[in-house]
Amino acid sequence: MKISEPMEHHPLVVPSLEPKYPSRTTTGEKSPFVGSSRFAVLLVLFFCNTIVYLVRINMSVAIVYMYRDDQEFEKSVVLSSFYWGYASSQILAGYLAARYGGRIILVCSMLGCGICTCMIPLNTSMRMVVAMRALIGVCQGANYPSQMILLSKWIPWFERSRALSIISAGESLGTIVALFGGPYLVSSTQSWESIFWLTGLTSIVAFAVVFLVLFEGPEAQRD
Repeated sequence: MKISEPMEHHPLVVPSLEPKYPSRTTTGEKSPFVGSSRFAVLLVLFFCNTIVYLVRINMSVAIVYMYRDDQEFEKSVVLSSFYWGYASSQILAGYLAARYGGRIILVCSMLGCGICTCMIPLNTSMRMVVAMRALIGVCQGANYPSQMILLSKWIPWFERSRALSIISAGESLGTIVALFGGPYLVSSTQSWESIFWLTGLTSIVAFAVVFLVLFEGPEAQRD
């Protein structure tokens, strides 16, 4: 009986996906980054992330003025309510952004954050505050899934690390501005409600910027 020879071993090779934009290291081609359309997209997303964190962190400042020192339970519920919505919406938001486009989901996210934030000073009952903060969390849960879809369409694969660094810097800037500027704003206006009015209105401004300036991808911009 003839014994078959062992098959030659080949390591598993997964064919690389053809990038939408070839690497400049293989083509020798260079395209300007600063001043380009994709750089403008990153600036818009950086601005959105700054506003998102202004809206997220504003409650950490305002809660000191909204509740007494002995109302620890109320404070903990209000502060945690944002994350109830935030944790529940990200998977669905990713699906919707992939299906319908990142731009429309980001538009809805920024508008929803602005409206819900402005609703808090209009009705400061605990139920209303918790409900609005949870809805803000739902809206912000859609922020990064929508931005990832936009980055996949706008940014060449070899520039995405830099792109993520740029837009993520908005998180730190928003946190710094909220924690540093919030108390100063309250002391200047003698009203903790001003924190929500200002951050809510800036979120609505961000909605307008995304709606008017941002395109789904380079093809949509050319159309």
